Amino acid sequence: MRARMKMIGVIGFIFLLSAVMIYRQTAIFGKNREIEKLNNDLSGILVTNESIRSNIDRSIELGNLETYAKNRLGMINPDSSQIFYVDMGAGDEVVKSSSSK
Repeated sequence: MRARMKMIGVIGFIFLLSAVMIYRQTAIFGKNREIEKLNNDLSGILVTNESIRSNIDRSIELGNLETYAKNRLGMINPDSSQIFYVDMGAGDEVVKSSSSK
């Protein structure tokens, strides 16, 4: 009788262990599918992001900026009285302030 109870206990333990393993494998499979879906979503987002960046780069071209500034913002080209020239012939020098903070 004891041997039979012991055998039933072992079989029950093996059944319980098998059920836990099947449950864990199912959970792992579900998480792998979720990871795969998120990776696919990420790939799509990266493609969209690159497309948006290229659109931004195209819209920032100098000709487009000048056209926008002239037509929308009212920019005008400077006349000769508004042009200043800076003499860049002087050497570089560093001036240290005498006051210390």
